[in-house]
Amino acid sequence: MPVGEALSGRLASWGLLGRLLSGLAVGHYKICTRRFRRKVQSLERTYSGAHFSMVFLRYLVRKPHGFRYSQNTTPIVLLLLEPKRLLSLSTRSLVDAYWILETNRAILFGDSITPDPDKYMLSSTRENWPNSTKKILMLMIQTSNFANRLFDEIESIPQELRALDPRLDALAHEGLEIKERFLDWQAESQSEELPMGPFTKLAIIIYHALLLYHCGNFAYYPCWMARMIPQLTQSEVDKHVAAILDLSQTLLSDTDIPAVLLLFPLRMAGTHVLESHGQNRVLGAIRQIRQKGFVVSDRIELDLQEFWHYKLSILAEANEMRV
Repeated sequence: MPVGEALSGRLASWGLLGRLLSGLAVGHYKICTRRFRRKVQSLERTYSGAHFSMVFLRYLVRKPHGFRYSQNTTPIVLLLLEPKRLLSLSTRSLVDAYWILETNRAILFGDSITPDPDKYMLSSTRENWPNSTKKILMLMIQTSNFANRLFDEIESIPQELRALDPRLDALAHEGLEIKERFLDWQAESQSEELPMGPFTKLAIIIYHALLLYHCGNFAYYPCWMARMIPQLTQSEVDKHVAAILDLSQTLLSDTDIPAVLLLFPLRMAGTHVLESHGQNRVLGAIRQIRQKGFVVSDRIELDLQEFWHYKLSILAEANEMRV
């Protein structure tokens, strides 16, 4: 088998993607952007094609600089890989891995995805992925960027002017359109009748999480009360949470999909459960992810514990006021 083909197969596998994501997630040291850029350029001068991809991957995973699962790291890598030049199959596999990482990182930590996804998400390495998986990842990017724009726009408008500001009317309308895209995705996926493999399960989990995330973003400000906005009933919320927890458990138990990809859905499920049984299921899944080597899950668990404590204090204050 040619070296390039062998490397492409390895880079495209979930096993290697898992090691890549683990290496990016567990680091503990800051990295100097200029030094990193020089290192990449040096590797590119020395290696080419599949050899560059493999050496670069080894550099990221094995070097002690600990590439952090945080802002401005993954976008740098994507920007260094010029989208217009001809890339080897293995390099395109690397770009795919980084896009999956960047999409999940951005939505978890509330960052915008700075590189233009339309220029990068064209790799032929995903030809064997279900179409539903490709589309839900693009919806994930669009939703994450919309959320940042939504909050920036609200904060730029004085509170006393928000009720009648036409910019918020436009955002509410756009929010309804995005929710409609989720429902269209679900209908299209059901019509395809795809086998419930790990890719399909992951896409469905992301779908449920995105609905919780997107509709929840309209619950923080009273300026939305008089507008038509994307919303979910409590019954719908409960169904989405149950689907995330059930399907996540099957992926954690039966597949080698990198467990870090489940942190965003589990965090969304966690912010919508207050009873101890549901919280324990969420924490159990997050701790399984921790056991697989993704220490970033500790931060998600801490966030949820603080959120639950805050919600309980709010409920306690409300009960005291009723007495």
